[in-house]
Amino acid sequence: MAKPNKTTRTTTKKAPKSPAKKTASAKKATAQKQNPVKKPAALAKKPRAAKKALTADARRKLLKPRTDYEQLVEQVAVHWQQNPVLRVPKLTAARLRKLARDALRASTKETSLRAKLERQIETVYDARLLAEDAVWRAVLDVNAAVKLFARSDEKLPERFAFLTDALTSTRGASGPTEPVTPGEPTE
Repeated sequence: MAKPNKTTRTTTKKAPKSPAKKTASAKKATAQKQNPVKKPAALAKKPRAAKKALTADARRKLLKPRTDYEQLVEQVAVHWQQNPVLRVPKLTAARLRKLARDALRASTKETSLRAKLERQIETVYDARLLAEDAVWRAVLDVNAAVKLFARSDEKLPERFAFLTDALTSTRGASGPTEPVTPGEPTE
């Protein structure tokens, strides 16, 4: 007689639990994960184009508006709106006002940046003045020492004659200057 097979216990997979009711915020979060919202192209950050500085010639060719032109531009825009018969290609009163706002914004930015840079350069300028003062005082001390030690070493003034010449020439000269004879043309 054959033995009956052992019955094995079969397991069945449980059916997934019915999802509990999700809250509104949970539903929204799930929906955002599944369907990310893309920003419209107009709202997406655009990379800034590198702005090149104008050449001196290009700056010279630009039109220079009169001082306080903003009031004149506004007056033109107001009168233009009152006279709709006036048409200018690619220009409207609103566009004219926008151009004026852009110019004012650029002017304000330039003014604030210029003030900031002037404050920064002021400290660098002062540092340069202090450094130049220190070096010039040292040169004058050397010149005084040359005069003092000239009594004990007769050749010392000859070796530093260039310094005496430089200090006795015109103030602010970058080097020794040649004397100008009267009647000679000067450059």
